[in-house]
Amino acid sequence: MSHFSIAFFGYAPHRVDDAAFARKLIELWPNPVDKNQDANERKQDEQPHIEFISSVDSFRENGWSGIREPSACVIAVKNADLDAKFFTLLDRLSQLAIPAIVLAEHYGEVADRLMDDEVIVCPSTEPLPQLALRLHALASRQHLIRELRRDLLMARRCQGGLHGEILRIEEELQLAAMIQREFLPKKLPELAEVRFGVLFRPAGYVSGDIYHIERLDENHIAFFLADAVGHGVPAALMTMVIAHSLTMKEIGIGSYRIIPPADVLGHLNDSIISHHAENGRFATAVYGLVDVRDYKITFAAAGHPPPLRIDRNGESEYINGAGGLLGVFPNEIYDETSFTLDRGDRFFLYSDGFEMAFPDHDDFVIDKTPGSNEKKRRLPTLRYIDEIRKACKPGLDVDETIASLRHAVDQQPGSLHQIDDLTGICLSRLTDAAAKGQPDQTIAETIAA
Repeated sequence: MSHFSIAFFGYAPHRVDDAAFARKLIELWPNPVDKNQDANERKQDEQPHIEFISSVDSFRENGWSGIREPSACVIAVKNADLDAKFFTLLDRLSQLAIPAIVLAEHYGEVADRLMDDEVIVCPSTEPLPQLALRLHALASRQHLIRELRRDLLMARRCQGGLHGEILRIEEELQLAAMIQREFLPKKLPELAEVRFGVLFRPAGYVSGDIYHIERLDENHIAFFLADAVGHGVPAALMTMVIAHSLTMKEIGIGSYRIIPPADVLGHLNDSIISHHAENGRFATAVYGLVDVRDYKITFAAAGHPPPLRIDRNGESEYINGAGGLLGVFPNEIYDETSFTLDRGDRFFLYSDGFEMAFPDHDDFVIDKTPGSNEKKRRLPTLRYIDEIRKACKPGLDVDETIASLRHAVDQQPGSLHQIDDLTGICLSRLTDAAAKGQPDQTIAETIAA
């Protein structure tokens, strides 16, 4: 049985001319040559099945009910007055991706009203051999068109499911970001002449960086910055473990003890190893205390980039702290470093994202790793030191310093798509002028106020 089906609109089988037209078209239908098949059998197999549809209305009411979906259509147009029914038919055929040939008595006028990509318009006097070849070409491609339509429908269904899955994941990431921010300080403490400012900018929804700043008593403020390896959800989950394990004070009955920075990192390291030794997750961190009685800063570092001290004249220096990464070596011992913060000085802690936040134009390399498509990637630079020093220039308070640094980051190429999380903490001691502007009170009176 033939796999071709041709639908004729505007023709009727009881009309002699229409029947003869269709019969002649069948006789002229091209047949492939198959030497192993009898000619009569080949002709019977390849001749198209013909359906006459007398009116557009009957098609609109019944569709293809009772007949097979055609491989192609022939539409007879008797005059140039194309009505709405005709265009409704063309729309329906277009939706079903069924090709059509329009045989028009007024060929020029009809062709001018139809777009070239809608249908093929031919004069009603089109030679039948040529018409048969056109129909055969259109009908022959339909099995491919049907397969493509089926694949497209399946792809759209998959796309709809994938879109829904992406929205679900996005909602979960937004919720995770909200939860992570709950672990961050709602308000930065101020005590005597000490002020804090923070720049916190995740590379994605969630961050592999976490920080904490808290007043421990009337004389001490603790500050902490950690950077879990990597970024995204795995690193963010690591920060939750770190935040939960951070212990800064031991409280007894009627008394308390502020834990030294080296011991805080040692306890944090042991906690991470005991819970996540098999995962191979690790982090860098800095934890320190500032004593407002003499403005002495004591801190310990665990493989973290060394903080910067910027004096009132804008000169900077690294303040190194020795110690291994968190979560790698059991019973790791961390050293403490102490110094006094003079008036107008700044102490700046940062995650390693700053090293790639300020690229130079020449500091890009072609990434030839598999799957990279040879995209340019940044190399770490030391420009961030100059940018931090500029932001910490004399006369700016910590809020202005952070705003200036945020603006500097925004001006860098690729700042909208950071490749690493970015966190900076600026600890500042007020200048002489700012300190004189404060009420002359004892520390206890300041806290009580």
